[in-house]
Amino acid sequence: MSRDIFIVSNSTDELGGVTGWMHQTARLFAGQGHRVHTVGIHASDLKMTLPRQPDHPVTALYP
Repeated sequence: MSRDIFIVSNSTDELGGVTGWMHQTARLFAGQGHRVHTVGIHASDLKMTLPRQPDHPVTALYP
């Protein structure tokens, strides 16, 4: 059974461990067939470089 999963964090692109964990967890859930959406409260000034574009939607609520 697939589920809708929303992962919420302070930022979806900030350099740091929480951002990496969030995208890795989203990839793992999506790989199991779940619909994943990552949500950040704000966009970060210091961006984390991801190895590739996420396959799941990514939303920043505020710039």
